[in-house]
Parts: sequence; structure tokens; C-alpha cells
Amino acid sequence: MLAHRVLAISPVRETRKAISVGLMSAGATVEQHENISELTPGPISDALVVLHLEDAVGTALVGTVCERLADTARLIVVVPASDIETTVSVMQSSRKVASVLVAEGLTSTTVARAASKLLYGDIFGLEKMVPWGTRVYSTLVGSYHDKSNCIREMSDFAAAMSVRRKYREAIEQCADEMLMNALYDAPVDAEGNPLFADVPIKERIAMQVEQKPVVQYACSDETFMFSVRDNYGTLARSTVLKYLDKCLHAEQQIDRKTGGAGLGLYLMASQSSQMTFNVLPGVATECICTFDLKAPKVQLVDMGMFFERIDARGRLNPTRPVLLPGGVGFPIERRSRAPQASNKPVLWGLAAAIALLVALIALVAYPRFAVTTGAVRISTSPPGASISIDGKARGSTSDGPLFVDELDLDNAHEVRASMSGWTEASRIVKPIRDQTTEIVLTLTASASTVNAKSDPSGSELFVDGVSMGTTPVHLTSLTPGSEVQLEFRKPGYVSKSQLLKVPAGGSQADLSVGLSLSPKFAMLRMESDPPGADIYLNGQLLTGQQTPLTEHLVPSGTNHQVEFRMPGFQPAEVNVQLAAGQQSGIASVTLEPGGAFRLRSNVPGELSVRDQPKCQGLTLPVTNCPLANGPHTAVFESRELNLRHTFEVQIADDIVDEELLFGIAESSPQFRIVLANGRAVRRVALRPGPHTITILSRETEASEEMQLTIQAEQTIVVP
Repeated sequence: MLAHRVLAISPVRETRKAISVGLMSAGATVEQHENISELTPGPISDALVVLHLEDAVGTALVGTVCERLADTARLIVVVPASDIETTVSVMQSSRKVASVLVAEGLTSTTVARAASKLLYGDIFGLEKMVPWGTRVYSTLVGSYHDKSNCIREMSDFAAAMSVRRKYREAIEQCADEMLMNALYDAPVDAEGNPLFADVPIKERIAMQVEQKPVVQYACSDETFMFSVRDNYGTLARSTVLKYLDKCLHAEQQIDRKTGGAGLGLYLMASQSSQMTFNVLPGVATECICTFDLKAPKVQLVDMGMFFERIDARGRLNPTRPVLLPGGVGFPIERRSRAPQASNKPVLWGLAAAIALLVALIALVAYPRFAVTTGAVRISTSPPGASISIDGKARGSTSDGPLFVDELDLDNAHEVRASMSGWTEASRIVKPIRDQTTEIVLTLTASASTVNAKSDPSGSELFVDGVSMGTTPVHLTSLTPGSEVQLEFRKPGYVSKSQLLKVPAGGSQADLSVGLSLSPKFAMLRMESDPPGADIYLNGQLLTGQQTPLTEHLVPSGTNHQVEFRMPGFQPAEVNVQLAAGQQSGIASVTLEPGGAFRLRSNVPGELSVRDQPKCQGLTLPVTNCPLANGPHTAVFESRELNLRHTFEVQIADDIVDEELLFGIAESSPQFRIVLANGRAVRRVALRPGPHTITILSRETEASEEMQLTIQAEQTIVVP
């Protein structure tokens, strides 16, 4: 863990509690403070501080806190409301500010996610942001064509998940901006020079597998989120804040020479509910956009989470940048620019002479100029690819180079090569008269596919320590031919690790592992006759579960109380004792027709039903007295209040709830109340209504009858 001290500072008790719970969920021991003045004077080192500002004016406090923070400390700021300008201002105040959250609607989960990234340095992966059990989809994007397909697939997936149109449009816009940046702005060569920054976006680029950005997306009931991660880590925190600041204060100043990147960032911040940047300089940049599907409109909620992996001394990770090897050029075909037209006037006489000369040459050489088509010879590496020109199939290179003639000389043509297991390659060609144009198209191996599943399913899969979702998992982002470490984790089971060699591009590998139950847990089977009963395990309803439940994970070495309830039948209970190390057990009952009786009272006592042995001497409140259909005689006794009340209970395939209310008659010290059996007592509980009681004088032993009206839940002192 990076920080040795974790501080939660908020003047609002509820917010301070939410922050503290989130930090504790991240595994931290938390110090809670109402304000910064409670801290010991001096520098704050080796710490993660979460500071809540009650109002926008409090942003000045951020600078004061940052001055006390050592290089080894980081700050998360919680602002009162969603506001891009406030967020940018707070982030610009100090590099020690790693994240800005919004107090309105703040949850412990949001705090835990932000804190975990800072405390442990595990910053990459969309799976860290989605609710548990949500499937994450991944794909590689290596060209402008791939980008369009990816956005379309993501939008189709959102539509299938019933995401409204306005959100889908925002998702498409943000994804387009992020992918354009990842494709054209992020890539650099070994010397750090941009590879594609000066390439017009309409020109095609072709990336190697290790260059391609990784796109992940997922959808739950409440959120849609996606991420784009490049393999360069060239995005700087200062760049993000500079462009956003310009958009806020002087939009016309945005530098459009680089494609309007500033406007793109501002669009992403304005369209998404949450925007997060994860950066490891020289290695990777990941941008995550989240959309709150329950919000009435597309609006920003949290923004400004900028996580950079740092070492134990608070410095940016000194890992040497992982760049492409030297000599990598532009994998594109550049088109020559059309010559600039001259502005000098042409003499009419010279123009006429030239026109006459051209006419004569055309007349003499007409047969040559009548040729309007050209030819190309197409080779592919590797051979065997299918060739199409302008979308029309023309053959393959299985038997060597493919010769195609009769191509229009006046137009450029798109030549495309495709082959299963390989990414498409294309080139724009304009045939030349009386020549055969030679074309070589180089295809790159497609991403490989790994299908991983486990028995039981639902285990979390980690690849080289990074979570990839829960099984079954469909992986397409692994580098073909590489070796990766897989680990399967599931609560209650022994984790299992395995080394996997990723198959070649375009190939598929199926992997299945079996997990063993942990010795500390057991699998409990619960069944009833008839089936379909609700199950209460140790007093807690198993939501969404009914008998038969063949497998349910419980701790071993302890006793478990299982109750079965079903309309039209008497509830039934069974106790299951699991010995230490025992890994299976069963709770089975036969349900009898009938119902149950439940009783409450305002006075203490016990309930007994005369014909039901299971309902004898039950202390109130009684929550489960199983009874057969029909009438039953019940007795409620309170020895403390000298009460014995007999009443009838009628059961008809249902649960009967009843509440008995009493008033209390209490004598003054010199008197006693005489019961029907002759006993003289100080206090007695009576049903509401008129009563005739006998009062006995302790001094004279004289008695007298009195008329009383008893009110429920009231005490009357007599005489």
C-alpha cells in the first residue's frame, strides 16, 4: 500500500461517514476529522487525504492543504456540485490533486474505487469500474475502418440493452473522439516523434497488433461505460487541463491545427456523467467515460479523476517507456497533392496556338489516346488472400500475383485484401496508361481469441494480475504468441493459476478449469416436499431462491438454521450441523398443509396453543407458530401481570397475525386487588373495557367492589 496514513476530512457527518466507509472498503485504516485544523501542525507525509469542500469558495483551502502535503502524499477533493470549471480549477491548483468527486450523490463505492487506484497503483481496466458480475466486452481497433465498426457495434450493443437514443448518440460522439486521439495523436516512434499526428484522417493507417488501442465496454441496469487504452502513455495531465480551461474561458482560442483536440475533450466532459484518465507515462493511457442511464438528461456528475501510477516515494513510475522499435514509418500510402493553379493570365494568342497543336496531336495519335483502361498486378504477404476492387470480388492470390485489367484510368480504385485470421489491408491505386501497376499488400495477423470458463462459473479471471471479468470470459485483447499468467478466483473456492500460451492471430483457444471448494466452506443442499418454498437461512431470506436449491455456499464447522415457508403450508425448520472440514450437507423437510400464527402484545408473556406441541410456552413476540387448517384454542399468560387470556385462532392456508393490547390496574400501597381465585395482588393486566374489581384494605381487611373502564396501553391506580 502506497499511503501509510489515510485521512477523511469533512464538516458534514454523513459525507464523512460515506468517505470513511469507502476508504475502509479499499482496505485502509481511516483517521476522521471535521476540519483541517484538527490535524497536528506540520507536513503531512505518506498519506492519502480525502477533503470535502462545503462550497465553491472553499477551493482556496485546496492550495493550503497541498502546501502541507509531502511529495509522497496525494489528495482527493470532494466538491459540492458538478461543475467543470470548479473541477478544472481544483485540478490545476496542484499535481497532488489526483481526483475530484461530487458530494451530491456521493457513494462509498465511488470513494473506494478512487482510493484503491491510488493506494495500490492498479489503475487500468474497465472491470474495476463496473458493478460486480457485469460482463466486460473487449476489442482491438487498428484503423479508421475498425473505428467505425467498433462504434457501430458498441451502439448496437447499447440499443440491445435498451439504452435510450440520446445516450447512444452521446456514446457514439465520445467514442469517436477518444478513438481518433488513440489512433492519430497517441502513437510515437522510438524517439518519441508522432507517427500519425500529421496524417489526414481520411487517409488510411494500418497498425500492428502491439500498436492497436484496446476498447472495453459494459452495461448494467444503471450505467453504460466504455474505455479506450493506447500503448504509448503520451497524454499529459497539463494538456487535458489546458484544453478544458481554454474551452471554458475562450473557446475560440482552441488550437485546431491538431484536429481540435481541446474541443474533443470538452465534448467528452460535457456529454458523459463521469470522465476518468489513467496514465502510466511511456506505457499506456486509458480514458473511461461513464453514462448515468437513470438521469433525466445527459450531464456531468464526476469528472477530473486523473490517476498516474507512482512509486513509494511519490514519484511518477520511472519505468522506461515501452516504445516501438526504430525505423517504423507511416504504414500508409500518401497521396500527392494537386498542383496549385497559376494566377498569371494566359495570352489569347498563345492559348489558341496550344489548342490547335493539341488538336493536331490528338488527330494523329487517336488510337493511343483511345485507351481508357489500365491494369494492376496484386501480390499479398502472406499469399492466398481474397482480392476486391471497389467492393467487387476479383479473385485471390492463392496461385501467385493476381492480374486485373480494364480499370478506369480516370478514377482511383480501392484494392482490398482479406483472409481469415488476418486483418484486412488496402491501398488506393490510380492505373497508368500502357503500364501494369505493381501492388504488394501486407496483412497482419488478427487478434487471437481465448474462451475461458470455470466450474463453477462466475469466478473472476485475472490475466497477469489484471481482472478481465467473470467466467465465462471471451478474450480478444491478448497479444498473439505471448505467454500470460491466468488466475481464477471465486469466494469459497481455492484459487487456481495457469500459464497460457496465446494462440496465433486469428486462432481460438478454449480453456476450462475446475475449482476446488475451500476447506472452510461447505455446499448446503436445501429441498422441500412439495418444492417451491421460500428459504430462510439463519433468519435471512435467500432472495430469489426457492427449493430445491442444490448448491449454496455456507461456512463449515458451524450450525445453520434453515426455515421453509410456502403459502398453504405450515412453516418448517431444520438445523444442520456441519463439522469442521465437512464440505456438504442437506436440509430436507416435508411441508404439512396449513398456515402459521404470529402474536404480539404490549405486555410480556408466553403463548401456548393447546393442540400444537411446537407452540408451547413461546415467548412473545411469536413469529412462527405452525398450525393446521381449522380452529385452535390459544392461551396467553403473563405471570408478571397476573394475566391468563384464552382466545380462538382460525387458520385457513395463510399466516394469521394478531396483536393483544391490555391496560394495567395497579393498587396504591395500602390496598390490593383481589383476583377471581382469591389471590390479592398489586398489579393486574386487563382487556380494554369495563371491569368490576374487588379492592382489599391491608389495614382493615375490608373489601369493596369498584367499577373500572380500562384503556389499552394505559395504567390506572386504584382506589
